[in-house]
Amino acid sequence: SHSAMKCPGRVNDGKNATDGDDEDDLPWITGSTGFTSSNRGERDTENRVMPPMSIRLPGMGNSYYSYSGLDPLASLLSGTVDVANDVKQSGGMDAQVVGRFFKHVQNAMADKTYLKGLSDIGKAWSSPDKFVPQVTSNIVTGFVPNLIRQPIREMDKVQRDIYPRAEDGIVESWAKRIGYAIVPQSAPPKITVWGDEFPSNMGEQIGGAVTDSMIRIIDPGNLTIGAKIDPIDRYIFNWNNMAADNSDKIQMTPIENFITAKVDGKMQKIPLTAEEQRMANINVGRAARTALGQEWDFKNPTEQGAKQIGEIYSALQTAEKQRIRDSKLVEMLKNK
Repeated sequence: SHSAMKCPGRVNDGKNATDGDDEDDLPWITGSTGFTSSNRGERDTENRVMPPMSIRLPGMGNSYYSYSGLDPLASLLSGTVDVANDVKQSGGMDAQVVGRFFKHVQNAMADKTYLKGLSDIGKAWSSPDKFVPQVTSNIVTGFVPNLIRQPIREMDKVQRDIYPRAEDGIVESWAKRIGYAIVPQSAPPKITVWGDEFPSNMGEQIGGAVTDSMIRIIDPGNLTIGAKIDPIDRYIFNWNNMAADNSDKIQMTPIENFITAKVDGKMQKIPLTAEEQRMANINVGRAARTALGQEWDFKNPTEQGAKQIGEIYSALQTAEKQRIRDSKLVEMLKNK
């Protein structure tokens, strides 16, 4: 275990940061950038604080409603928000802002169902090993009525890791995708950067468990009421919204399904099982969250604080990788 460390950018006033009565540090509306971010860590942080394409409900604390299903309004509104955020981060309208705007439009169009299907077919044609399982599973699961799939999905209280592993063959990837699409609960739970299961809804239950599930089945906006947001997540969220350059953002990503090690004088990739990868990320996440402590001044994030978060997480991840590497090398020597 690790004791709490004092980090730049933090406050310690004896008050839980999530109990504050002023929510102005959160935007009242978010755009679509979370869907197009190339960094999983950044996307996951947004989903734990205030998901993309959401509107905060005034006077209801950390409560928000998704407008993503309200097309064509959703595309227009999210694009407007994206441009406003880009202008704010860049300090004015410039060539980069214009370029990012057209990228947002391109990604928004590609995300539409009727165009996504054509895009997937094109990908499958150029890279069959990688995309054929995805396209064929989408076709097969398309025959399962949404009336059946949606209740099953909405009753699940955690998000699921629905993507097959890189080493899975075409048949196994295809089978997993179909199984996960029809029965999401058969997929392993998604793990947050802090080593916990990722809730499907960050807010409180609406009524009892049965009432909550029924409302979510018929509610297209995934209403979230009174979300309990970790202060460090809000700190990261606010800092990333301030940082104009991607290299300045806090982008913690999980350990992949392999590690590299020098074997017989050559660098090699050593695969990790699904359970080994899962436990490695749980170990790192929980250790990092303990080390970083609780009281963060999320309304005033600083470069020093952002750097400290990244350094502590990276150091713990490096140590975990070394632990796994040593264990794997010992195992390989025994089997020689």
